[in-house]
Amino acid sequence: MLWSSNDVTQQGSRPKTKLAIKGVKLKISLISAVSENGVIGSGPDIPWSVKGEQLLFKALTYNQWLLVGKKTFESMGVLQIANM
Repeated sequence: MLWSSNDVTQQGSRPKTKLAIKGVKLKISLISAVSENGVIGSGPDIPWSVKGEQLLFKALTYNQWLLVGKKTFESMGVLQIANM
């Protein structure tokens, strides 16, 4: 159980803003890629090209949880799930 009933809002469906798991420290890292004019995507493509950027992203996110939007998820295609 990630949270107790004491930590749930009146609706009973979402935890309060603070999520605490006893004995576990959570580390959250955010990665954002935005062009100079504020664009984050151009259809299925990234609207810029920086040598090594995608390799760096892979190195930082490999074997980690990712939270992405629906379109990004769909663009990833079928992913291999290790150890399943």
